[in-house]
Amino acid sequence: MKLRLLPNYFTFIWRFIWKDRLATSLNLIGLSTALTSALCIYFWVRSELQRDRIFELDDQIYQVINHVKQHDGSIRTLEWTPALLADALMQELPEVDRAVTVLKSGSVSKGVLVTASNALRAAEWYVSDGFFTVFPYPFVEGNPDDALKGINRIVISDKLAFRLFGQQNNLVGRQVSWYKNGSETSCVISGIYRHPGGKISEEFDVLIPFSAYTREYPELNDWKNNEPSTYALLRQNTKEGDFRNKIAGFLASKNGDASQSLDIRRYADKYLYGTYENGKSVGGRIAYVRLFSLIGMLILIIACVNFMNLATARSSATIKQVGVRKLMGASRWNLIGMVLSEAGMVTCLATCCSAVILAFALPMLSDLTGGKLIFYPDLPSVFFLFGMNLLVALIAGSYPALYFSRLLPKIAMKGILPTSFSRIMFRKVLVSFQLCMSMLMVVAVVVVYKQMRFIQSDNLGIDREQVLLIRAEGALKDQTAAFMNEIKGIPNVERASGFNGSLTVNVTSTGGVEWPAKTDDSEVTFKYLFVDKNFTQTLGIKLLKQLPFPVNFQPEQAILVNNAAAKAMALTDPVGAHIRVWGEDKVIVGVTEDFHYESFYENVKPCLLIITSEVDNIAVKLSSADMGSVVNDIQEVYHSYNAELPFEFQFLDAQYDALYTSEKQVMVLGRYFAILAVVISMLGLFGLMAFSLQLKRKEIGIRKVIGASALHIVRLMINEFALIGAVSIAVALPVSWLVANSWLNNFAYRISADVADYALLCLSVSIITIGVIALQVLLSTRSNIMEDLKE
Repeated sequence: MKLRLLPNYFTFIWRFIWKDRLATSLNLIGLSTALTSALCIYFWVRSELQRDRIFELDDQIYQVINHVKQHDGSIRTLEWTPALLADALMQELPEVDRAVTVLKSGSVSKGVLVTASNALRAAEWYVSDGFFTVFPYPFVEGNPDDALKGINRIVISDKLAFRLFGQQNNLVGRQVSWYKNGSETSCVISGIYRHPGGKISEEFDVLIPFSAYTREYPELNDWKNNEPSTYALLRQNTKEGDFRNKIAGFLASKNGDASQSLDIRRYADKYLYGTYENGKSVGGRIAYVRLFSLIGMLILIIACVNFMNLATARSSATIKQVGVRKLMGASRWNLIGMVLSEAGMVTCLATCCSAVILAFALPMLSDLTGGKLIFYPDLPSVFFLFGMNLLVALIAGSYPALYFSRLLPKIAMKGILPTSFSRIMFRKVLVSFQLCMSMLMVVAVVVVYKQMRFIQSDNLGIDREQVLLIRAEGALKDQTAAFMNEIKGIPNVERASGFNGSLTVNVTSTGGVEWPAKTDDSEVTFKYLFVDKNFTQTLGIKLLKQLPFPVNFQPEQAILVNNAAAKAMALTDPVGAHIRVWGEDKVIVGVTEDFHYESFYENVKPCLLIITSEVDNIAVKLSSADMGSVVNDIQEVYHSYNAELPFEFQFLDAQYDALYTSEKQVMVLGRYFAILAVVISMLGLFGLMAFSLQLKRKEIGIRKVIGASALHIVRLMINEFALIGAVSIAVALPVSWLVANSWLNNFAYRISADVADYALLCLSVSIITIGVIALQVLLSTRSNIMEDLKE
């Protein structure tokens, strides 16, 4: 084609597009919706893949993990390692350039940072002084080399500094107080680091020297105590496989425990590949990244199929143009270029529309996913946008271009597209594919929704509704009994009790339990919680068997066990039995029903409820719908004990819901994308119906002349598409059942995969399809009979 004719060529294409505005509008709606969905998914996937990858030497930063062989032969993978490990690795393994110890205490409970005019709760990490040599966060103020050297030093983020002082500079040397676990420590701010925002998966605002923690808990300086995590920066050219083999037996050589074996994983891989089964990485959040990447591609393919169907649906005008151009000497490549150019122009228009929609969609997607998604016009984004446009134009225009360009001029000039069984079946297969994908996405969304509803409504063994959780800290730490007695007098406060740790995160475990008839082969790992004697009553945990507290021993001698623990110890009559925990005699005074203190991904494990009067959390059971006034009354009592500390609380059901944040995001995002897939598929069906009705226009006119009713014509057209719906259901039903079961099998407690429910969902999509067909046929029956017969 000559360059001087290029403007005229595109002018013709634009006029042709504008002339058939209905088909162009349908293509624009389908393509712009699909492109917007694909771009939203691209930015979300990109943010997921870049999470924790903010350092120049990302590929050299590794986390040391601990594979522990259980008594049943399975392997449990833990992040916890001895505090002595980091220094030993640097001294004894030449492949380790630097190593650091990290205790993520803030993941369970936050401390409080207090200044002369402010007090804020903040998540803290206790880290060794080489932290910034492994994780080189940029500093706003201070020297990262010596910021953590010393006991009473503290490093805070620029974000926390601004909230505390209203500024981020000239703060080094300021005195602050740190409250945690009932104790107050006076500290000096030694550095301000720049917070990376949403680019990291585990956020923290305060860094405290690990030596300050070991000073309070010296038992950590023991090779048999696994509490903190260890990170190492390996030297360049270190072979990961060789180092993995070398480190495997390192811990066993120190503590003599052959059941523990060390391993490594890249620090940045934990977020996406953090799930382990039997000592092997089996994925994690990467499954959702792959899932939505696939959904984005499927939505684009569905939109491209729409373009093909709509292109053939308006074949009469296109064929005549092809015939005229062939008679004028246009080559097949010219015709292919014409149709592809039309597809490219429509795709560019759709991209412009999607850019406008994206401006509104990205903030909404950010709220849904909990991360800030921003469009950055960098090279990867530009290449993705350009490549996606080119690919969509080629796929969407390929079939019409190849098909129309090979028509003979004498056939094309008639303006009637020749039909054949193979061509008709090809279009029906395309629509069947669209319907299958829509059915699969609808089923997937409903399955995730039902599983989340099951988790939220199923009996956990704990009454988590209207339970307020308060940290027992500051002056309250030593007066929890008085505080609980006082708030019990508040109207609509039913009960209150205390416990240590968390009910949902990092529940601790031990193997230091001895019971009657225990053998070497009956080693069991028990979860444990420290609770007061009112704990089960406050949280509604059912006691299967119970023994009143005898007067001849202190409550601290008593212990409760769940049903799983009683079975693990094979105690025929557990109540009243004597066991030893860490060498101390305990009496089992009750057996509780198995209750969920972890997510539904885990089976309920043997658990000990160790009675204590020293607690760091208070659970308050409320009975009022007017939460605001009750919480205000509790706040007044709290401030009578802790006037300086902020009153903060959580609801227990919110803690449990937080265990399934990823699943809820998938449910919400999947819901929107499933709706979009169904809408786009209906547009494709509209295109195929338009094509069929165009070919049958004269037939419909004749039927109307001989007295056929509109409903009769609708029934005939629906019968033609009955096979498409049947095939779609036949394919989608078994595939959806397999996919749903595969996902549900990740849960130890799950709903059943009911084929009847899936069939009903697939049938619902088919009913929507029938409705679209019926509506379009009814509209076509209103046309002028004389015009129909002229066709």
